[in-house]
Amino acid sequence: MNKKIKILIFIVIIVGLIPLGYKQFLNNTVVKKITDLNDQGFMVTQQKDDSTYLTTMKTYKIVISNPDTIYQNFLSTFFNNSQKDIVKKFLNTINGGEITAEINILNFPVSHKDAINIYFTALPPKATSSKPNLFLNQIKDFLKNRGLGESISTNAFGKIESVRLKNIDKKFDAKKGDVELRVKDYISKFSKTDFKNYNYAFLTTNTLFDFTLNTNESKGFSTGYKNLKCDATRENLYNYSMSCNVKNFHFDMKKYSKNQTLKLNNILLSTKSALMGDSINYVFKYRIKGIDFNMASKYGKNVSTKIDNFVYSGSVKGINKNIFDELSKISYNSNKYILKQNYLKILQSLLNNGFVFQVDHFDVGSVTVNSGSKPITFGQITTKVKLEILKNNLDLSKRFNPLSIVRYLNLNADITLTKKDFDFIKSLDRRGKMSKIFNLAKEKGDKVQYKIIFKEGKLTVNDKKL
Repeated sequence: MNKKIKILIFIVIIVGLIPLGYKQFLNNTVVKKITDLNDQGFMVTQQKDDSTYLTTMKTYKIVISNPDTIYQNFLSTFFNNSQKDIVKKFLNTINGGEITAEINILNFPVSHKDAINIYFTALPPKATSSKPNLFLNQIKDFLKNRGLGESISTNAFGKIESVRLKNIDKKFDAKKGDVELRVKDYISKFSKTDFKNYNYAFLTTNTLFDFTLNTNESKGFSTGYKNLKCDATRENLYNYSMSCNVKNFHFDMKKYSKNQTLKLNNILLSTKSALMGDSINYVFKYRIKGIDFNMASKYGKNVSTKIDNFVYSGSVKGINKNIFDELSKISYNSNKYILKQNYLKILQSLLNNGFVFQVDHFDVGSVTVNSGSKPITFGQITTKVKLEILKNNLDLSKRFNPLSIVRYLNLNADITLTKKDFDFIKSLDRRGKMSKIFNLAKEKGDKVQYKIIFKEGKLTVNDKKL
């Protein structure tokens, strides 16, 4: 046997052993993670094993059996104490519910698309113990037919790369009305997933979410959004950045002939936190291109408000790291009594340490109010504020006079509006009670400005002392 044939045989043997070795690796990673759920609040039993030499194919039945343990293992990182009760109530509601998990992976070290498919397949016993009805039967059929599920894709080492929700377009009929739910193209892609140590990065996109409730009494509501995109990166507890864009959001409330609607267009929400030395600095920006609010009064008269180009951005700087640590600790782990006892201490430390709150923009492009008569329109309004609380030794535990903090405050504010809007506001003050404030205004072309400075206990408005 020549040397080339020996090498070829060796390569064939090695390639042939890859599925066996990788299958063993899978049982120690992805498959093991499923079975480990027995110690994390679930009851897991294997239902089927159709694995072959080239594939790992297993089906598991997972029952929600211990809501408190599930919360502690999977959700406590994301919710603070004030939210914990709500989340636990939800978990208790679905306690006993059944989940089906299917693993379908090729036994080779490659990325696996839709490696794990998870479906909520049965309601908990509490929900099904009541008298069967049309709505409940439709929910059962929806779950039984795997209408509510997600697919998880992994890399060659069993790490989650993405989570994709199954599209939903379903209408449920009930005796007193109907419920409609639509979800389209929801997917989260992960590059880091160490959530317990606050080290993660993901990108979530969702083309459509819509929920509608209608009753036979002409009451109900609808809410939803289109084209969501959220990008989040976190290195640790203190350093993170997040931005979310939503093309459209709507909320409609219907009660007989009276309707209330809220529509938001082109929404941007972004926050960033960074640790600088011993201090944490936050930067935020909220922008909504269009806000439309319509409300019908009890007399049937419609009042609509339209706001264009709303921007709110700024920062909070100088929050001491130790204060943040203490606040996080009591918020996530304390009961209500301990929270109440400790919040005052945290507030005391925050006040004594001092910080800077700054609004770079609080701007409105225009505001239009229409109540059936001639619409009222306000032009551009811009606001900038910088509030600084200096280090101090004020004691909140004693009888506290709010005015005692004045000497530790520095304020610099700038408010600008159009001359037309300023004259309109003046016309509303028919008795002249606000004349002193109006007289402090400074006109600059077609703009009116108020520049307010408070420092060392002295207040000036446009360089005029008060």
